[in-house]
Amino acid sequence: MPREHRKRGKRKRNDIVHENNQEEALDEQEKTKDDLPSWIEAATPEDSPNIDVPFGFCDPDVKAYFRTVDKQLKEWQELGMENKNEEIDDPNLERRMFFAAALTEMQGKELQLATDPDTAVILERMIHSMDDLARRIFTSTLTGSIIGVAKHRFGSHVLETLFEAASLTIDRECRNIFPAAQSLPQFADQATMGDLISQICREVTDSAPSLLNEPFGSHVLQRLVILLVPSLSHLQSKQDLRSKRSAGYRAKVGPMKSIFDEEPAEDKRHVPLEYESMALGILKRIRDKMSANEVRALAADKVGCPSLRILISLESASNLSNQSNSLMDSVLMGMIDSYETSNDATIAESDYIGTLLRDATASHLFQTVIQLAPEPIFGLLWSIYFVGKLNRLAVHPVANFVVATAFGRLDDEQLRNAIVEMKGVVAKCFKQQRLGPVTALIQQSAALNIGPEEIVDVICNALEVEADGKGLILQILGTNFETNPQNESRADTVSVQGVLLLQAILRLPSPHNEIIILMPSDIASFEDLPAETKLALSHNATSSRVVDAMIESPTLSRKSKRAVVLAYIGNYERLVDDRIGSRVGDRFWAYADPYLKEKIARSLIPHQQTLSASYYGKFFARKLQLTLLQRKPEEWKAMQSRETVGAQVVDSNSQVQKQHNVPVETKPNKDSTGTSKGVHTAGVEGQEMEGDEGGKEKKRQRKRKREEEGDEIDALFAGVKENRFGKVSAQSSATPIGASKTTVAEEKPKPKDLESVLNAIKAAPKNETTKRRKG
Repeated sequence: MPREHRKRGKRKRNDIVHENNQEEALDEQEKTKDDLPSWIEAATPEDSPNIDVPFGFCDPDVKAYFRTVDKQLKEWQELGMENKNEEIDDPNLERRMFFAAALTEMQGKELQLATDPDTAVILERMIHSMDDLARRIFTSTLTGSIIGVAKHRFGSHVLETLFEAASLTIDRECRNIFPAAQSLPQFADQATMGDLISQICREVTDSAPSLLNEPFGSHVLQRLVILLVPSLSHLQSKQDLRSKRSAGYRAKVGPMKSIFDEEPAEDKRHVPLEYESMALGILKRIRDKMSANEVRALAADKVGCPSLRILISLESASNLSNQSNSLMDSVLMGMIDSYETSNDATIAESDYIGTLLRDATASHLFQTVIQLAPEPIFGLLWSIYFVGKLNRLAVHPVANFVVATAFGRLDDEQLRNAIVEMKGVVAKCFKQQRLGPVTALIQQSAALNIGPEEIVDVICNALEVEADGKGLILQILGTNFETNPQNESRADTVSVQGVLLLQAILRLPSPHNEIIILMPSDIASFEDLPAETKLALSHNATSSRVVDAMIESPTLSRKSKRAVVLAYIGNYERLVDDRIGSRVGDRFWAYADPYLKEKIARSLIPHQQTLSASYYGKFFARKLQLTLLQRKPEEWKAMQSRETVGAQVVDSNSQVQKQHNVPVETKPNKDSTGTSKGVHTAGVEGQEMEGDEGGKEKKRQRKRKREEEGDEIDALFAGVKENRFGKVSAQSSATPIGASKTTVAEEKPKPKDLESVLNAIKAAPKNETTKRRKG
């Protein structure tokens, strides 16, 4: 017996009996074989299908070839575009030939490659570099096996990448942009990507309820619904559709992008009109096949909760939430149905919804329900589950996020009552660093302009600012730069929630937002902070956002903003000598008027050499042009005035476009394929923007002035000519035959400074020679 199978102790009788039974069964099988004729073989039972390789194993030689392809694609992705600025017929001919060979090798093996652990990620990388026709051919090979691929661990990621890239292809097809190879006979019958996605939807609809509980198929269902309804793409930024484990794996394999062209920016994409009805068909299938208890069970499921959030968002966007069997009504324990039928506001409190508030997974779903619930239903939720319970919910480690979301939907009366109830809770929030509800309350107060004075008083009383004297800004940030401002670990001590809270306070209406900068003399303000502390705040990647908000706040007074800029006078050379501080210094310089710019520049004149030698400060010094300020201060002031006026014109134009909701006009333009495209240009109806017209007029004036003055070098040598011996002599005043009677010097008047130069050249002695040294 092998050593690994040996065990200590006496053998039990059950083990002996089991071994004897096995031996007897083997003897019976051998005896049965001996009784059969030699030409008859017993049928072997069929092997059960392997779930890891549902479409078979991939050949090792093929896997080795695609590893080589992956290595080459990674190298080209790092290099970027080749010969991008050179005018060549096809600068990426080598890449296209290599990629075409890889696609040829992939034919007939798509399903095996998509479900193989080694080649699945290589296939994802190739999808980003495929053109529209290659994507359509690849998608057509997967149709009919979508469910099997979607439930596979590696195949599901391939489908997610394919659906993400297919949105670009569908957008181009909706704009009648097709690849040039579409006209070839062998591709004439190839289905478009829009038709292929429709076929996939019909295949997925029947299995949609089962995919909700699949650990891999649920992600495919989410991506498919977002592809069908692009208006739900905002959920893609708030919540990563891939898991944390998948995100960590993708960080290892490197970036996924095309090797031929740059990926377009995210914008609104076009889809066929029937896609929305297909998405609603998937929603209807789930609502019909799943009971209310099954839907509520998905709320606490880590796999099904993200998909349920997207489906509830689709339901709300289609105005189907008010129906009795809606998913939102199932999550809210029939609250919508009860309100619609009886219109009675006295609905009993549910323990299940109370659990949604405090569960780490289900709370995300409840936040989505609060954001999308109809107005009367939100009023019921607020009165039943929040009013009178904020003292516990606002400091709960999970429920505080739900409370912050609910504060964003409060009306005037609800907001006033919430401010009164939160007076005794704010101190606990600061103590336990649960600042999300306080920040959301301030933001809603600024949006409705209700109770800003009460909120500021509550915050000051909670922090005991008057008695402490430390300063409101340092207490909210949860740090003390005064003790050791040069501490390298200070980035870990600054509270991100505190920074968000300070930014919300700075956006309150004036003068309530000035408590951070200009406070009474008995309370420490931003101006009263030591220079080292202010520099430490500006050099920190987190706390510097507060300084940015002081300049960017639209409600903060100009006096307060000037006080912030002047607070750094005398320390600008230290401010800009830092990676983060240089960005803060650039923001100060862009905001400052000519008077403030002169004060900043003159304070830096003694430190000009230090700035020039600084790795970060030298870029700030180039903007100041200190040499011009020292030599010609008036010209420097005029230049800064022109730059300030130009910046104000640009800002005013952008504000006009935002306030008046400038319409977008579409002008026909021909693209490379000959298809007319829409070129979007923004402008006011019936007239152009005054700033643009003024800028064009200034350009024309400068160009006319340059043409009149001419080039200085040309004017200097306009009066001389070269003879046949290669010597330069003065041009004669005689006019050659056939030429104009006026010379170049007579056509354009010479400037005074050039006249003095020419007179000095003429007055120089002509026969002066240098004596050669002997020896």
